[in-house]
Amino acid sequence: MATGSRAVLTGSDAERTAREALFLLVFGSRPAIRQALLGRLVGAPVS
Repeated sequence: MATGSRAVLTGSDAERTAREALFLLVFGSRPAIRQALLGRLVGAPVS
């Protein structure tokens, strides 16, 4: 929000951060990867 429309400019920090967040959203939604990530967050395997 602080950078406004600059987030759509190629090469800006906001654009890179948004692209990385979208990648992680898709990547982290796969069942096996989601379980592994949750296991790391809570410190134990999640079944």
